Amino acid sequence: MSADIAVHSSTKYIGGHADLLGGVIVGRKKQMSGFGGMISFGIKDGIEAGRKLMNRVKLCALAVSLGSVDTLIQHSASMTPANIPREVRLKMGITDDFVRLSVGIEEPEDIIADMDQALVAASR
Repeated sequence: MSADIAVHSSTKYIGGHADLLGGVIVGRKKQMSGFGGMISFGIKDGIEAGRKLMNRVKLCALAVSLGSVDTLIQHSASMTPANIPREVRLKMGITDDFVRLSVGIEEPEDIIADMDQALVAASR
């Protein structure tokens, strides 16, 4: 006798704001073999370009906590720890160029178009 069961936490990825507690148990589910929904990257020209990027996204929502079914974006250096001195941020691994994106359930083409237009604007 064998079982093919997957157990997933939905607390952070679906809720993300400590407002729900949940999980999912699924039988006979193929495990994901590709990439997940979290992306991080560095943006050329650092903190100023990061601010411009955050000001130009339209579909992607700004967030300090990346857990939702919506696409969320964060530029750590200019958001949550903005009051922390740069030297301290760097010791914590929070570089001026660091951007995190939590990909939601919107149409992929819409997310890509939003990121494309915002990245072009941030590079000017």
